[in-house]
Amino acid sequence: MKKYYIVSFSGGKDSTAMLLRMLELGSYQIDEVVNFDTGLEFPAMYAHIKKVKSIVEAHGVSFTILKADKSFKYYLLEYEYKGKNGEILKGYSWPNGRKRWCTAIPIYWLSK
Repeated sequence: MKKYYIVSFSGGKDSTAMLLRMLELGSYQIDEVVNFDTGLEFPAMYAHIKKVKSIVEAHGVSFTILKADKSFKYYLLEYEYKGKNGEILKGYSWPNGRKRWCTAIPIYWLSK
């Protein structure tokens, strides 16, 4: 079975430095770089991600952006669901150890 190596890229300084260094060294196998678009980034961050994407693709590596059908903000504040007592509640609030709703929401491939 062939191994497939994925680099998780948030767009922050640490993942940017790691990814660019890995590409610079050329001694690490990278099959794909994956970024998750929260929909809450500043325009400058989207510009940065776009720039890094072009660098990655110039090295012949696939760059994939994942995105949920609805925004994080929607599930945090607006999503309506039925509570334990049958009451209608709005928004899941912040995820925590007991309420990990953010890991259960389906995502789709935004781009490849």
